[in-house]
Amino acid sequence: MREFLCTNYFHDFIMKIMRSSLLGKRTYYLYKPFSHTTIIEGDDFELTYQLSTHRVPIRFLRNGHLITEGKNVTRRIAGRWKTLLITGVTMNDAGLYCLEVSNNKSEPVKLSVQRVFTSKIEPQECIEGNTIQLTCSVYADNIEVKWYKEEHEIQCQRCLITSSEHDRMLTIKNTTVGDSGMYHVKAMNVQMKIPVTVKAIITRPLENVTIMEGLDTILECETEEENCSVQWLKNDKEISNQSDRIKMTGKIHRLTLLQTSLEDSGTYTVKTKGRTSHAVLTIKR
Repeated sequence: MREFLCTNYFHDFIMKIMRSSLLGKRTYYLYKPFSHTTIIEGDDFELTYQLSTHRVPIRFLRNGHLITEGKNVTRRIAGRWKTLLITGVTMNDAGLYCLEVSNNKSEPVKLSVQRVFTSKIEPQECIEGNTIQLTCSVYADNIEVKWYKEEHEIQCQRCLITSSEHDRMLTIKNTTVGDSGMYHVKAMNVQMKIPVTVKAIITRPLENVTIMEGLDTILECETEEENCSVQWLKNDKEISNQSDRIKMTGKIHRLTLLQTSLEDSGTYTVKTKGRTSHAVLTIKR
């Protein structure tokens, strides 16, 4: 008997709401979301209401502004059920949401978005031969990340992927100019881009020289770093470091040969951090 009375009471209550709505007094929300929702960046956010009437039009609002449908935003209407779906939520989607029906707004729903990456990585530069490390932080210590260069997952003997609590690191040893490019670190449904530039250590290489026998000549190159240690070789044999022949001024490196003879002809090499530049010296009678 008690169940019958409760059922009748609920039925009468719903009918009163619907009659009131049809008379244009007010639309009631029979089902509405919680007042505060937290979504992880990259996840989907769904806002669903059940109305007491089929009345249209309806509008979904965020911070008081109309939400329009787009690539990641869709609106579904199934009778008295009204749903807003946002896929791949970004930090820009945070705010106060509500449904407006005939100037009657629902109570606001606050959407908070938790960042996946809690730190940014600035564009990175280094000189070839050096080591570079990319470090980012994630919001929880159990989150796995993957590292990519362009669209390819990184798999390199010179690369080391490590983690420490919330930090995730990619270390590239003995860098080359070919390591330059756009790197991506991906976690869950979110990715972050990091431009990496590796500069050549020898910025101005040696040039071939042809001179007459007995004249002086200078072989010269320039490095990216100042006071960078270099090694000079002739025909793959090291040239003794004589202060009067080999000099360095900032980024400029010179090998001076006085009163050249035919024996000075050959291939000269400057070497630094495993990188080399070659030039051929030709002595004519």
